[in-house]
Amino acid sequence: MAYDGNKLTKVEALKALAERVNNDFITKTEAQKQIKQEVAQAGHAKFEKVETLPEVADAQENIMYLLYNEKTKHYDIYAKIGESMEQLDDTTIDLSGYVAKEEGKELITTEEKTKLAGIAEGATKVEQSQTNGNIKINGEEVTVFEAEVATDAEVTEMLNEVFGSTTNTPETPEESA
Repeated sequence: MAYDGNKLTKVEALKALAERVNNDFITKTEAQKQIKQEVAQAGHAKFEKVETLPEVADAQENIMYLLYNEKTKHYDIYAKIGESMEQLDDTTIDLSGYVAKEEGKELITTEEKTKLAGIAEGATKVEQSQTNGNIKINGEEVTVFEAEVATDAEVTEMLNEVFGSTTNTPETPEESA
């Protein structure tokens, strides 16, 4: 492979470009420092309660004036925007969709309310029990019937009576022929 005399020039050009880029750009730390300085110098909005709204000429930039509204019983929020005072908002909050929770009370759905309405006053709650022959009435176990369970000997005797002796072994095909 033949020597290309331009390679050295290309490498030097890349080094020069890298130095120029490094000189034209700042580090992340320097950028964060500059951002903090700019934010610190920017005016921050603050709230101020007033008895009367100031005239535009007397109003300050970055102040949100809170003026009590006798009609709504809340504060209206004003700010100087350009050459006029503008109402931005008010401090009213519509709570009509909310209900204050009272101690010892719970909110229920319409479905639950309908279900409760269908239960007669003084109704008895009956549930399944884990014990055969029992049910639960208002949480207490109650025996509905008592089942006598057959012993193994009694079951064997019954099977012998129905199917013949179970102690005999079944015949093989050769024996029955």
